[in-house]
Amino acid sequence: MGNELKNEEKLPKGMMSYGNEERLFDDDELESGEGEEKKRKGLFSFLTSFFDVEKFLGVGVPVRFLPYVFYVLILGIIHIAGLHYLDRIKKDQVKLKSQVEELRADYTTLKASYMYKSKKSQVRKRVTKLGLIEGSRPPYKIVVEKSEH
Repeated sequence: MGNELKNEEKLPKGMMSYGNEERLFDDDELESGEGEEKKRKGLFSFLTSFFDVEKFLGVGVPVRFLPYVFYVLILGIIHIAGLHYLDRIKKDQVKLKSQVEELRADYTTLKASYMYKSKKSQVRKRVTKLGLIEGSRPPYKIVVEKSEH
């Protein structure tokens, strides 16, 4: 610590030293003491401060396991995306099933109505309004000989 004080005394006003690194600070930072706390942190130091990894692993984040961790994370994201896609497909399937049931009901109703209207008695009622009457003789086949043709 004695060496650090000597280094700071040698630096001009507004400069502070962190080991081998020298940094220029504003006068406001020097007065409030913020400059000492604004030390740059890397990704891993942020992760170790945010997640207390040392409690679980004892030493810190072993870098050799990071590719496997990222691989598992990517697989997890793909799995979650697949589940969301499956939910959307199931909702669409339920919606289409209800539409098919409605169309089937409409088809059955229309078919029954057509069958009722095509009955002989119903046809007779509708054609009498047009002035047509039902024939009393059964239909017969007309035969044309070749010589007449």
